[in-house]
Amino acid sequence: MQDNKLTNMERKEYKKSVLEYKDVQGAIICAREDGIEEGIEIGMEKGRIEGLNEGKMAEKRQLALNMIAEGIAIETIVRVSGLSSEEIMELRP
Repeated sequence: MQDNKLTNMERKEYKKSVLEYKDVQGAIICAREDGIEEGIEIGMEKGRIEGLNEGKMAEKRQLALNMIAEGIAIETIVRVSGLSSEEIMELRP
């Protein structure tokens, strides 16, 4: 657009529209960055929770294995470990 063919009013409006456009672009970029950061935080928290749950299950399985090795009854292992009898049967050698 040739600036010299515009009236003063048109020139001001054009410059204003360019600045508004740049403001909108900046807001979009900022929103994307905030969304990405929030997504990363949510993903990390979900990963921590899943990791803790996996660790708890591994601990329950190890407890059950130790109890199986000691010859403790399946019903007792179920009650103490919190695992189902099916899960305990899968652990048995």
